[in-house]
This record gives sequence, C-alpha cells and structure tokens, in this order.
Amino acid sequence: MAEQLTYRIMEPGDLPALLRLWRDEAGWGDLKPEVWKSWFEDAPYGQPTVVVATDDAGGIFGVFVFIPAMVSIRGRTVRAFRPGAPIVSRTAPKGKFSLNPLDHPAARMYLFGLDALRARGDALLYMMPDPHWVPFLRLVPGLQTGKFPLFSMPLPLERPMILGDGYVTGPLERWDERVDALWNKFSRLHSCQIVRDARALAWRIGTGQYTITAVERAGELVGLVAARHKGDRQWLVCELLVADDGDSLGAALTAACGVAHARALADTSDRPIHKISVLATTVMEPVVRGLGFVRDRYDFPFFVHLLDKSIDPADIAPASWFLSPKD
Repeated sequence: MAEQLTYRIMEPGDLPALLRLWRDEAGWGDLKPEVWKSWFEDAPYGQPTVVVATDDAGGIFGVFVFIPAMVSIRGRTVRAFRPGAPIVSRTAPKGKFSLNPLDHPAARMYLFGLDALRARGDALLYMMPDPHWVPFLRLVPGLQTGKFPLFSMPLPLERPMILGDGYVTGPLERWDERVDALWNKFSRLHSCQIVRDARALAWRIGTGQYTITAVERAGELVGLVAARHKGDRQWLVCELLVADDGDSLGAALTAACGVAHARALADTSDRPIHKISVLATTVMEPVVRGLGFVRDRYDFPFFVHLLDKSIDPADIAPASWFLSPKD
C-alpha cells in the first residue's frame, strides 16, 4: 500500500501542510499554529519528533508525532517518547497491495520513527493506545505489553468519607518547591514513571479543565489530585502525587471522593455524574480496594518499546510503572 510513499523527519516548512492534514483528515478540528507550539514546541520535556509520509512531488499524506517525556527508571532519568496522533490521508498514493499490516503507512511511519530515535540514543517508547490499535501493535517486534485496571465507586456516596486525623484539604496555591518535594517522594514508590515535577505537572494539567486538590498534614504537602468530569458520566482521577503508598494515598483518594461526591450532588443534567474512577497500579490497589472502589469493566492497554540496551528490560516492564490516564 505504501510503495509510492517515502518517509522522513518533519522539516519547519512542513507545518502548514501538517496542519491541513490534521484539519481535513483527522476529524479533530483545526489545530492552530499557536496551539501546536503550546502542545509540542513549548512542552517541558522538549521538542517532538515528527515523521511524515510524502509522495514524489513532496506532498504530505501522513504524519506520526512522537511526543517527548522524561522517565524515571529506578532513580535514573532518561528521555522517552510517546507515539500519538497518526494520520494518513484518504488520498495517499496506493502502492502494491499487501496483506501485511506492517506495510500500512501508519506502521511504516512508526517504524521509521523508531529507527530514528534508536539511532539518536533515546531510551524507550511508551504508549497507552486506543484499544483499536492493540491488535496491530502486538505485531511489532520488541514491544512489552500490559494493562492497568480501572476501579470505580458509585456516586453520590452513601455517606461522606472522612479524612484521617491531621489531614486538611484545599486548592493548590502555586506550583513550587513543595510540589517538587512531593514528586521526589512519589518517584520512589514505583520503579518506572513519567517525571511529574512542578514544571511538568503544571504543563500537563494547567488548562483549567481540572479540579486540583491539595492534601496537607502538619503543614506539609502530602498529596495532590487532579480530576475532571470525563467520558461516560464519570469523575476521573487524572493525575496523582502522594508522599507514601499508605496513609497519604488513602487521604488523597478520600479527598478526591469528597470533591466527586459534591460534584455529583450538584449535577442536575439529564446524565449526571454517577461514579468516580481511578487507574490502579499494583502498588495502589490495596488502598484503592480498601476505600471501597471495585473493579470496573475497562483496562488501559500499555506498551513499552525499549531502545537503549543499557537498560534492563525488567526495569521497564509494564507491571513496574505508575501511569495516569493522562499518560
């Protein structure tokens, strides 16, 4: 299918054509140059790597964005990339027909990007793909696969949940060294995760879409939760930082449940919020279950592709990660 297309890294002059492709083929609406700059070029993790598919005349018929992130692996910080936003034009030149899914332009762009990042010395790729992509991704050699369960609790609550003694909640006043100190503690709870220091986390959830709740004990910031109304009538915990995987985690999720309960009571729409949901890692699951959350019907698929041979594959196995729905 892709025989008449060639693949290369995006150049600055490609941006207008890329934005037209996004508008006309993806169904996601216009992507303004200033939004592209905010999402990708000004991101705290660095510049994206963008692969394009072109014909002999230089027309762009496909794009695949590799979004950078910094990943902490047992205290070592490495550069990683999250593949996303693959687009192939319906008018792309059709080459010789092939039954091999890896000959599709989207697959060819992914593999081209993979080789480019490996040659540059980057560490790994990770992704939480749309479930429709899972069968294809299982064909790509070298991927480690896993899944993370969604846990939920009905809303409104039967009775308000009570914070433990000494805990207080309120809005986060500023993104500062207190958030960095909390990240330093949180980073030790899982072997592998995306860096969530103050600068990075503020960029990830600083759009105003999220309700951010801070949890303190004895004047110390011990928990931070960002959540929002999303999807099928759910209040989704989208980001989380806690000082430990016991009391602080319980207090942060209790605070999130309190916010969700209040939102559910205030929701007078025809389809009101009816549950609070959280992605649970193996480390989190005992506390999540202990608070009354139960296993939902959805799993978040997860894939890791190791590029740097100096990293032990066991250290980046899916079960060792902390992930949020924002990842």
